[in-house]
Amino acid sequence: MGFPRLTLGGAVAGVLAVGTVQADEWSATPRVSAGVEHDSNKTLVIRDPISASGVIVDAAVALGWATETSNLVLTPRVRWGRYNEEPDLLDHTDFYLDLASSGSTERARYGLNGNLTLDSVDTSQTIAEEEGLRRLRRENVDRNRRNLAPSWSYILTERDTASLSGSFTWVDYDESDLLQGGYVDYRYHVLNASLAHAFTERDTVSLIGYYSRYSRDLFDAVTDSVGMQVGYEHQFSETLKGSVAAGAVRSDFSSDADDLLDSGDDTEYGQLINASLSQRLERDQWTLSAGRTLSPTGDGVLVRRDEVRGDYWRQLTERLTGHIGGLLYHDESPTKAGGILRPDRTYGRVELGLAYQLSPYWTLRGQYRYRFEEYDLLGGGDDRADSDSFLISIAWQGEKYATAR
Repeated sequence: MGFPRLTLGGAVAGVLAVGTVQADEWSATPRVSAGVEHDSNKTLVIRDPISASGVIVDAAVALGWATETSNLVLTPRVRWGRYNEEPDLLDHTDFYLDLASSGSTERARYGLNGNLTLDSVDTSQTIAEEEGLRRLRRENVDRNRRNLAPSWSYILTERDTASLSGSFTWVDYDESDLLQGGYVDYRYHVLNASLAHAFTERDTVSLIGYYSRYSRDLFDAVTDSVGMQVGYEHQFSETLKGSVAAGAVRSDFSSDADDLLDSGDDTEYGQLINASLSQRLERDQWTLSAGRTLSPTGDGVLVRRDEVRGDYWRQLTERLTGHIGGLLYHDESPTKAGGILRPDRTYGRVELGLAYQLSPYWTLRGQYRYRFEEYDLLGGGDDRADSDSFLISIAWQGEKYATAR
């Protein structure tokens, strides 16, 4: 797949130019963390799991530009890890460049977020959650991921707001060969449009439509999806709010694989359901969400996903904060979309963490994480991988160094 290198670079340069011309404040905020990790199954594979211990160092600096009506933050970051087992597989040096920008006029708000990631897939939690089939993948493959997410909203009246947003993603692997148990280069682009109407100060309804396209070079596979949702949001109190949205999606898959894998063209219909509830108190914060979607994975396989996610934070003392988080989802492949037979898959993750603020700049953290991944094999029976990990780290958050013009 071609690499549109100027897509992210040009957008970042353009936003930086605007921010530099209009900025009245420049700032830099550095941060560094170092930790020791032990994981009983680092790559979350079913066969021959790898138990490993290692050291992780994470360093970043947030570079900011701001005016009265706009702001921009560009954050270069590096994450370095070295482990005591199979260094060719687990050792990694990953690079990230994150962009967050926003601005406003009297009636409009706009933003542009983006990121550039150069990492190794076997050290990425995101890969395990998005793509699966970990039992087939033992190579440490380098990945190049670019994403741009523009957004715009406009206040039509005192009660009505129109919004447009998008997400454009390109992913390349150094070794792209899905049929050999590797990964495949792909593009995934999404466009959203919505219209919201506030009935009262606490009640808002919305109509949301979206279009997405997943494409990959392998078998020239393309999945086009069109969806529509009706949403409702209610502010129960100053601290508690909830939302629910329901609708339907149609996905059309086509490829040149019909002669080889008898998977040609396919059309699937599915439900789009999302619900969330969140509350922010003086010492507590929690959020809970659930949903059902129909969309392609990073492999291009069309799956129905039922997902539940929750997080809870509690300030236990003036310096000690606790966190409990969890994620559970089940994937079911309705077709052979993508030219790949995909067994049903269940993935779960639970995290328990404590953070103790040693000083205004230093924080000591401890975390336990349990993960599992289970497949319902097409021929009957289950395959399951489990992982327990412990992480102890110390983090330094530097002062914000700022200069005004």
